[in-house]
Amino acid sequence: MHAPRNTWYVAAWSSELKDKPMARTLLGESVLLMRLPGGEAVALGNRCPHRFAPLNLGTLVDDAIQCAYHGLRFDRSGACVHRPGASGGLAAARVPAWRLAERHQLLWIWMGEQSLADPALIPDLHWLDDERRARCMGNLLHSKADYLLNIDNLMDLSHVEFVHGGSLGSPGMSNGEVKTTEMPGRIDVNRWIPGIEAPPAIGAAMGYSGRVDHWLDMSWRSPSNLVLRIGLCAPGAGRGAGREAIALHLLTPETEHSCHYFWANTRDFNVDRPELIEVERARISQAFELEDKPLIEACQRMMGGAEFWSLRPVLLASDGGGVLVRRNIDQLVASESGSVGT
Repeated sequence: MHAPRNTWYVAAWSSELKDKPMARTLLGESVLLMRLPGGEAVALGNRCPHRFAPLNLGTLVDDAIQCAYHGLRFDRSGACVHRPGASGGLAAARVPAWRLAERHQLLWIWMGEQSLADPALIPDLHWLDDERRARCMGNLLHSKADYLLNIDNLMDLSHVEFVHGGSLGSPGMSNGEVKTTEMPGRIDVNRWIPGIEAPPAIGAAMGYSGRVDHWLDMSWRSPSNLVLRIGLCAPGAGRGAGREAIALHLLTPETEHSCHYFWANTRDFNVDRPELIEVERARISQAFELEDKPLIEACQRMMGGAEFWSLRPVLLASDGGGVLVRRNIDQLVASESGSVGT
């Protein structure tokens, strides 16, 4: 799988992890996620080393997960601490244990070298913690397409005019001024589109109709976390006089050709109308589920399992941000494999 491992990925929303263990495939591994009685979240390998039963079908006994098949128990470190019919555990029976951190209403997992797992490297998504904002959280989409194809889609928002016409898009959105900036671990693509008709869904949400100035500022944070600022203002009024929402797109590879797509939306206007959150959720879910997802998955199928660059894709000017992301990912993967400079 072409994805760096020495980094933090979103494993789940904190709200997903309740009283029962759950399993999720992350970077090709079946991962057991569970909360211990004290509230700590733990991530272990989900395959029992005895007869390979999925541990998420088991039961939490004190601070250990008990396999549903033969009763072996594994603690938070992955060690077998109990075997029926004998005293103590079994040193030969062990499952992987991964660092898990809870931040910004999300569970973050580090699946690479565990000694390198520094929580300070988790991207800053403080908008999700700000109770003064209206927050549409807990959303998860499953995509049968490579996480990089989904990032390509987000980094080139010229597609909005065509894929989301009549909802998030309107004519002329593929025009306008585009600026791309690269920084260590971050790539920004800022799109300024003056004097277009307000996109219907965005205009309705922000209280605009007719002609507007529109901005879409996408920021990629390594390796697969994206922050989008979406704004509208009256023509010539400037951003400070308009309204802006912040959308978060957090992608975690599942397999080589599928990924988990965690998303959220936050805003600092109409915060006294909580009923709008579900309207917002339905509107955005429809755009992702019925417009983006089928098209990106169709692209994945048409690739037929081939490596992206081997198909010699034609590049447009709007592809600049996505190409930079792919180059950054290539460098991270090569660095981990020790092949940089060889």
